Amino acid sequence: MSVEQSHFMYQRLLSSVAQPESVSRVFQLLWNTSERQLLVSWPPDRNQGLSSKDFVKIAQQVHIGSTDATTTACIRRYKAMRTYGDGAGAPIEVESVFIPHGTPHLSDSDAVGDP
Repeated sequence: MSVEQSHFMYQRLLSSVAQPESVSRVFQLLWNTSERQLLVSWPPDRNQGLSSKDFVKIAQQVHIGSTDATTTACIRRYKAMRTYGDGAGAPIEVESVFIPHGTPHLSDSDAVGDP
């Protein structure tokens, strides 16, 4: 999928799907590279709380074994946990599951706390 195609898909998503009032779960598509560059993140960032970049940082710390498009298997999953907090409020625990699937990696993150 090209960057243009992903941008088009994201714009269609923004215009077609209602955005949730609070963000407790984030779905992301990441490039299958060591940098795990963000392709798409849903829901979009808010002015407060965790941003899509915070979730990408978690993905960048996960060591995912050799995965190429010819050996893709959705049954392989990798898990990571991280706690965020600035001392002002309750800490936010983020649990992420990563599924390597060819070129993109799928990421589903669940934030528990006061985002």
